[in-house]
Amino acid sequence: MRLFFCIVAGLIVACACNRQAAAPQVSEDALPLLTENSGPTSDTLPAPPAPPLDTALVIALKRSGCFGRCPVFEAQIHADGRAFYRGIRFAPREGFFEAHISTTQIEAILTKALEINFLSLKTHYPESGATIVDLPDTVTQIRLDGQLKIVTNNFDAPRGLLELERLIDATLEQLDWVQRQN
Repeated sequence: MRLFFCIVAGLIVACACNRQAAAPQVSEDALPLLTENSGPTSDTLPAPPAPPLDTALVIALKRSGCFGRCPVFEAQIHADGRAFYRGIRFAPREGFFEAHISTTQIEAILTKALEINFLSLKTHYPESGATIVDLPDTVTQIRLDGQLKIVTNNFDAPRGLLELERLIDATLEQLDWVQRQN
């Protein structure tokens, strides 16, 4: 009987040693993802090249929901004039849409962003971070002079930011949206 336990114990130890010695199998899917704050390391892939300036995302606006009938949507405007819209709930249009935006319209939004010094705004309003849960968030993302800035507004934002949000909304409403299939 002792001999049996010794053999079983020896097999367990041998199997455990073999598992530690074997090289771990890593699939390509298991590689760590790069984040905004991390650069490539020896165990990560290099970041993909930045898109050409003419196709880069320059303006984005996203509105979240509230406990009522607040419009929930997100819109993206690219430097080459492509605009994309996804209306989720209570939005002026629901579903996926695509449109063309003129350079003049893009420049008007970017000029307003420069006027209000968008790059110097806080990243969240109110500055204290204490939000009102029933109010929707408006997330405005703009790329100016090669810098990307994202500002989230729940309430108590500066007047200039509110004017910029309204300008983006008004510009989006002027576009001829064409619904896309998913």
